[in-house]
Order: sequence, then structure tokens, then C-alpha cells
Amino acid sequence: MRGDPGPAGPQGPIGPRGLGGNVGLPGPKGEVGPAGRDGKDGADGVSVIGPIGPEGPIGPRGERGIPGPPGIGRQGPAGPQGLRGEAGARGERGERGIPGSAGSAGARGDVGPPGPQGPAGATGESGPPGRMFHAKHWKDGGIAYSGEIFVHKGETWQARCDTATEPSDCADWTLLARCGRDARSPTVKGTYDSGLVYHELDIVALNGGSFIARRDAPGPCPGDGWQLIARQGKPGDKGDRGDSGARGAQGEPGIGIRGWKIDRASYVALPVLTDGTIGPALELRGLFEQFQIETG
Repeated sequence: MRGDPGPAGPQGPIGPRGLGGNVGLPGPKGEVGPAGRDGKDGADGVSVIGPIGPEGPIGPRGERGIPGPPGIGRQGPAGPQGLRGEAGARGERGERGIPGSAGSAGARGDVGPPGPQGPAGATGESGPPGRMFHAKHWKDGGIAYSGEIFVHKGETWQARCDTATEPSDCADWTLLARCGRDARSPTVKGTYDSGLVYHELDIVALNGGSFIARRDAPGPCPGDGWQLIARQGKPGDKGDRGDSGARGAQGEPGIGIRGWKIDRASYVALPVLTDGTIGPALELRGLFEQFQIETG
């Protein structure tokens, strides 16, 4: 049975540190005694710590103790880098490693220069013969299919696609032929008269020559507004004087030109004489062709 603890006495002063003694050998382990009965809790005592005494002298060095378990020391600072050693001999080639996974596709490179032209290919087979549509007259509200040809307002059109749009200058139609205009023919106006108004292609006679107007209101003739188309020939050499003939009776008055008749279909001018007859024809086609060439 455990006894009641008595009140704690005051702590005495700490004595001087004794000399280190030899470590004794451990004694044999004794038997475990029987456990005593629990005593009653005593009253709380008051501990009094006395003043620390002076440190005693250092005792002699004791014998070396048994080494303790290895401890882990702190890592020291890194030392300076040593000199680079000589390259060692090349080792044997190791075994081939496991292939790695495929990498991502790289950026697309620049386009290279064009290569040389290849040889000409073989000639292909002939295709079927083309098909030409017959021209039709366009009707309001009609429908045209791609490639069909229509005549509309004097012009010829071909459809570019299936459409119901009236032929015109738009994306659905292609103009094949545009409406023309009536040609103009020369008009013979007789002897030139400065008081009259002349128009393009009017023909006048003046001083033994014929002139055709280049434009409307050509101005005085001859001039920049007129083109010479026929000129009176030069007189021939004077022949020998013949013998004087007998004086005959006075003849009738001579015949002159009273006007002109124009055959537009054949480009011929026919003189109407004062006696009502028609004189020799004047061919004008060659003159007009020359005029077109010189003024074209």
C-alpha cells in the first residue's frame, strides 16, 4: 500500500558540480515488485527554486563513451568547381530504346519553285460535233434556255443561262449582232452654187472637175470640206493646121446638159441634154471606192 505523500520541503541550494566519475557497469535487472495501492491525492505543495550557484571547475576528461547512433548532419556549402577532366573513352553502344510517341505536325514550309515542264500528253479523242441553235423571235413572257439564240428588236442575242428576262445588256444575255443603220448614197447636185447648203456625199461640178462633200456644211468649194473625184484633162498637143474648108451654112444651136439622172443601184450618172435626150453614162463607182480608200 502506497502511503500518503508528505508536504514538500524547501529546496536546498545547488551544490558544486562534482568530478566526473567512471561509468559503472549496469547491475542485474531485478524482479518487478507488486503494485501498491493508490494513495490519496495530497495537497498541492509550493516549490521554491533557490538561486543558481557558481559553476564548478571542469573535471578531468572521462573515457571515450560508446558511439551513439549515426546522426544526419547538415549539408555543407558547395565547394569550388574542379578542373575539367580529360574525355573518357567512348563506351559501347547501348540497346535501342523504346520508340517515342509521334510529335505534332510542324509549320507548313514555303512554296518551292515550279518544276520543269513535263512532256506533252497524248492527244485525246475527238469530242462530239457541236450544236448550233436556230435563231427564234423573242416573245414577251417567254423563257430562254442556256445557249438558245433569239432575235429581238433587230438585234441577235444568245442566252447565257436559263432565264425569263427580256434580251438586254445584262448578265443573262450575250449580244451577237447589233441593229445596223441605213447606208447613205452620194447625191449629184449639179454645178456648184455658193448660195446653196450642201451635205455630206453631195457631188458638184466646178471648173471642169467634180467634187464630193466630206461632211455636212463643207464650206466653199474647193476647200478642206471637199474631195476632188474627177478633173478635166489637159489639152493635147496642137496639130498641124489643115486647109481652110469651104464655109458652110450656119448650123443649128449646139446641144448642152440640162440636168442629171442618177441610177443609185449601179452608181451611174446620166446627163439629160437640152434636146430631151440622154447623153453617155458617167460611171462613178470607181470614184467612190477611191474616195473611201483616201478618207477611210
